[in-house]
Amino acid sequence: MTRGITLGTGAGLLWGLAFVLPALAPGWSPVAITTGRYLAYGIVSVLVIALIARRRPGTLHTARRHWRHALLYAATGNVAYYLLLVVAIQTAGAPITTVLIGSIPVVMAAVANLREHRYRWRHLAGPLVLVSAGLAVVSGPGILHPAGGSAAEMAVGLAASTGAIVLWTSYGIGNATFLRRHPDLGGSLWAAVIGVATGGLALLLVPVALVTGPSTGAGGEVGDFLAASAALGIAVSWGATWLWNEASSRLSTTLAGLLITTETVAGYAYSYMLEARWPALLELLGFALVLVGVVAVTALRDHPGNAPKLPLEGSTSTDRPGQYGSPVGTPGGRSPDAGG
Repeated sequence: MTRGITLGTGAGLLWGLAFVLPALAPGWSPVAITTGRYLAYGIVSVLVIALIARRRPGTLHTARRHWRHALLYAATGNVAYYLLLVVAIQTAGAPITTVLIGSIPVVMAAVANLREHRYRWRHLAGPLVLVSAGLAVVSGPGILHPAGGSAAEMAVGLAASTGAIVLWTSYGIGNATFLRRHPDLGGSLWAAVIGVATGGLALLLVPVALVTGPSTGAGGEVGDFLAASAALGIAVSWGATWLWNEASSRLSTTLAGLLITTETVAGYAYSYMLEARWPALLELLGFALVLVGVVAVTALRDHPGNAPKLPLEGSTSTDRPGQYGSPVGTPGGRSPDAGG
């Protein structure tokens, strides 16, 4: 379990970078940076598959055999999730969207436990409440200052946020289940296969990226855009997805879901460093509640007879979003990646 927690935490630390790396490319639209990031993810994934294929015969056949699932997870964990997130921000406003998206770790943990019956609910309820309270303390104040949109716009935004939560939750749980059922896939290979599918879907965003492109204001340097896209695509997309796959194959989906809170905490920490300031006392309290909740879950014992048999690297296996970071503007929830 320790290694799985370490890998999941590493994924969250990388995902958290998505909240600050776009600052390296001022003047570029969120859609342009997202498109560049996913295209970079696709390119590096092609190279990774080529390298794996050189030492593991049959890699290309394995990748082609699962292309439908890869396309599904590329959409639910990356592209479609991101588009719904943008719609929510533009209609309901960033603060409310931040709070709603921030609920993904709790929603995923609860749904996973409903499916797996891994922990007794009377034992899991406490940690879930602690994590929920911590996330609310950190990002909840945005609810007090909602955007001044119409009732119809608010309804569309809430529906889009709900859709985004459903998509990433289904990706996180589905991806973990898929990896356990296919031990022939390694975490690195599967991250690359999803990356190729994501890169293909990103091509559909190119026309929008060209139109929105760099703004006419300050910034807009091509070199900055390429550097940010490369860092986001290689580290935040492929690297984090690889670590997430590894963690998902070692941990219960409930615990893995709660580890997504690491991304939120890391995103805030990186933002504080970028702004050269310390977090407020209330924010520190929220982070402490989240940490205590996650640690409490790691101490829970499995419900007798319900612990899933997970393939470990080195035995049957060789080796979930989310992401222009968060277009929300604050690290309140899953950045648009799946698992990315």
